[in-house]
Amino acid sequence: MEKFNEDFEIDGYWWFPEKPDNKVAGTLYYSSDAMRLELMGTLTDVKQHLKQFEYPIIHGISTKGQQITLHKCYASSFSMGYPSFATSKYAILQLFIGLHFQKEDNIKFNKVYAYLTHFDEWMGVSGFFTEPNSIKENDFHISYSPPKEIKFEIDTKFAISIWFGFNMHTENMGVKEQSIKQNISISIDAKEELQFAQFMNILADIRNFLGLACLNPIYPLEVKGLTKSNEQKFDTYTVQSPISIYFQQYKMPKQIKELPSMHMLFTYRDISDDIGHYFRRWFENKSILEPIYNLYSEILHSHGMMLDQQFLLLMHAVEAYHRRTSNETEVDTESHEQRISAIISDVPDKYKEWLKIKLQFSNELSLRKRLDSLLNQFPFVLEDFDKESKPFTSKIVDIRNYLAHYSNNARPILEDGHKIFEICQRLKLLLESALLFQLGFDNSKIELLINKSKFRKGLKDNVSIKD
Repeated sequence: MEKFNEDFEIDGYWWFPEKPDNKVAGTLYYSSDAMRLELMGTLTDVKQHLKQFEYPIIHGISTKGQQITLHKCYASSFSMGYPSFATSKYAILQLFIGLHFQKEDNIKFNKVYAYLTHFDEWMGVSGFFTEPNSIKENDFHISYSPPKEIKFEIDTKFAISIWFGFNMHTENMGVKEQSIKQNISISIDAKEELQFAQFMNILADIRNFLGLACLNPIYPLEVKGLTKSNEQKFDTYTVQSPISIYFQQYKMPKQIKELPSMHMLFTYRDISDDIGHYFRRWFENKSILEPIYNLYSEILHSHGMMLDQQFLLLMHAVEAYHRRTSNETEVDTESHEQRISAIISDVPDKYKEWLKIKLQFSNELSLRKRLDSLLNQFPFVLEDFDKESKPFTSKIVDIRNYLAHYSNNARPILEDGHKIFEICQRLKLLLESALLFQLGFDNSKIELLINKSKFRKGLKDNVSIKD
């Protein structure tokens, strides 16, 4: 099947599940950022088209005989006239090839597995072995044995497994070429069937985890699912044929370049002693850190974004992280309540409610103090930074205030593209240090990983590459 970053078309007949006799010829057009169905006819009349915009499911059968389910379909155009015939178009959000799901509630799976960009490089595990002595004798011996599956529980609902597969290819009956290509998939194994939307959320969390590890956006190349709805029973065993799954991926590049592991923040090797622990921490922390996960994902996708926009995105993430993980306040709660009461009591009654609203966040730390707190926790982020008299936090606050209120304090810094770029890089390192800490890395390991990252970005003159 085609990959997510490959465009394709599917010709066939299409219909609503509740109207199987009204089949219309048309073509489904797929690209990673959009899917649309163009029909040589209509599935509805004009009255229904004007009244109903969203349709949960459209069924299809391709010219190759594939059963197709289109999910979350939105009518985008309807044309008719005389003597021409009517045509219609639908925008599609999800595509399932291999089965007709009758209702939205039926779109359930017990396993969804995916091939992801940069995942093979991140794993760095190979089943290939070359006998060293054979090379010297001009007699090459290369063997392949798939590494063992890696599996770990996340919670009572699902587990994650990493599976090593391979494709074998021979050319001209093996006379000209023989090759084996290893591919690594990551699988979400549910204890009981889950709605596809739940699998989508879990897969998004996995991609965000790997995005932090690889310092790059992670996209799906292939996604497949297994469901009891597609189960075939034989004498001694049952088989569930894989369903190919597609959904929109904005900004996914057509060409995916290999990412060397040296350009990553951390790899499987760094957490192989207990990979399940780190994944569990990521999922457990989601209840608190989900907004930060999402903001960091936006930052990874910010290539080509203006520096001032990148800065604001980073500041939003850093400030939100500290606010959600720290209970620090200006003074203790009791002292603050006494202070508020004293202030409110001296104000005329007609201003009391207004002043209470204004003071409701008055015990929270300022941005400057939040930054200082994080930099005290991860001081290595600022090593090798410039030694100008104005502290780093003061520059950050001035820039944020300028971009929020257009004061003039930070204009000279903003006019220095190199300086604002490095400040953004330091803020990103600070955020990455904080996320590594939440995963359970100790400060010495975080410092090592961050210093390697600084060296690769040209923010550090040298670094000790020791594990």
